Amino acid sequence: MNDELQTFVEDPTPQNYSCARRAVLADAAYQPHLLKVVELVSLCDAERFEEVNRQVQQMMPQGALSPRVHLLAGQAARQLGDQQEADVRRYLMRICLEGLLDSGDGTLENPYRVIHTSDEYDVLAALNLQARSQRLIESQNGFCDVITCEDGEEVWFEVDGLVGRDADAEVGAGVENEE
Repeated sequence: MNDELQTFVEDPTPQNYSCARRAVLADAAYQPHLLKVVELVSLCDAERFEEVNRQVQQMMPQGALSPRVHLLAGQAARQLGDQQEADVRRYLMRICLEGLLDSGDGTLENPYRVIHTSDEYDVLAALNLQARSQRLIESQNGFCDVITCEDGEEVWFEVDGLVGRDADAEVGAGVENEE
């Protein structure tokens, strides 16, 4: 997996993002919900920036393609006076977000291909959209999260690699079939 991640960092093309994404999803330690992101936010709010750094290191490599992880790590680095690390994290956040945005167009036919549930909200933020509701749907293309935005727009996210991977993935309740 590290080779695919390094290739993506050095050459952040949609194809290299896709290869890195597949490698992360195939890793036995992968957890799609990255609940530690919530912890990172709390640690940043509490100005415990050294602890943010330790937590981010423990989240690798499965958190390596998460824009949110890099955003929070960058904030911690900046607060600790490490501008070089903050710049690296800003770059990583940007290429990860671009990789997500290049992975689809948010439609049923071509959903965004996320790695973590927090990625869905990073995409929405980049598109200046606000979520109103969310549902899990099994379509002809597999499982998708569909987020209906405040303006009524629906944004589709492929979540096949996420569903059923850990106890937080609730398959069944609220699942709709859409053919």
